[in-house]
Amino acid sequence: MKKIAFAMLLIAVSAVAQTAPAPVPQGAAPVPQGAAPVPVAPQKKEIKDPAEYNAYVGAVQQSDAAAKVSGLEAFLTQYPNSVMKEDALELLMIAYQQTNNSAKMFDTAQKVLQANPCNIRALALVAYSKQAMATGRTRSRVLPKPARPAKRACSVCRRRASRRARRMRTGRN
Repeated sequence: MKKIAFAMLLIAVSAVAQTAPAPVPQGAAPVPQGAAPVPVAPQKKEIKDPAEYNAYVGAVQQSDAAAKVSGLEAFLTQYPNSVMKEDALELLMIAYQQTNNSAKMFDTAQKVLQANPCNIRALALVAYSKQAMATGRTRSRVLPKPARPAKRACSVCRRRASRRARRMRTGRN
């Protein structure tokens, strides 16, 4: 029961963090109060090499999770320094979760966190995986470690919320 509640809490935190509004660039003019904010498009990642693009799109568009795993692994092996590396790792992590391969999912989540230490989904999955591994007699030794990714996820959400509140106070939605 505690695992389910913990997982739901992490999913809720992840959902709230993903619905945060886009930040206003530093050089942009503040939006007057009462006026609708102009949405700022996030900086797009662009793959310049057509072969790399085709490999990425081919892997991502697979409908079967096992096929997506093999396609994304091949893409990451062939293009280890791609601009889409973090996205590919996150999709690979999700595909491993869909195939119920928790060991590979955990390893991939660790790689995602190496690329972006503030990735909420990876932090939630690492915390949940460590909590799930903490069973039986080893529970007291393993349990403190899940707190680290969970605390980091909470601090990331708090920082985002405080930035959002600061922008609202200054009139920059």
